[in-house]
Amino acid sequence: MPSTDRTQITPLLLEYFPTMAKATSDEWHGFLNAKTGLEIGIDEPNANAFDEWRKALAGQGYPVWGISPERAQRIKERGEELKKKEEERIKALPERLAQLRTEAPTKSAADLIKDAKQAVK
Repeated sequence: MPSTDRTQITPLLLEYFPTMAKATSDEWHGFLNAKTGLEIGIDEPNANAFDEWRKALAGQGYPVWGISPERAQRIKERGEELKKKEEERIKALPERLAQLRTEAPTKSAADLIKDAKQAVK
């Protein structure tokens, strides 16, 4: 059964909320719901509850879990760059396959695809 012991979040949040040092599981739960405005159920597994609270606290400017708003933005921007690069690679595949077909006309389409995949690695 998944854990619902909210005191497990203490090491992650105590730096930001030092008054919660000796809080019980129920106190952490109530505090985090009040602080974030969320209505996480008392029986919600820690993994889900902690992630929802983390996202809400990050939206309030707390760099919890080591992810500051600036880092989150950099991750998002890099993700977009990588997505664009992958889209460009896919878009260029027909041209690349045509080039390979010219350079290696005896190869099958499956071999050309295999070669193209290896060239990308």
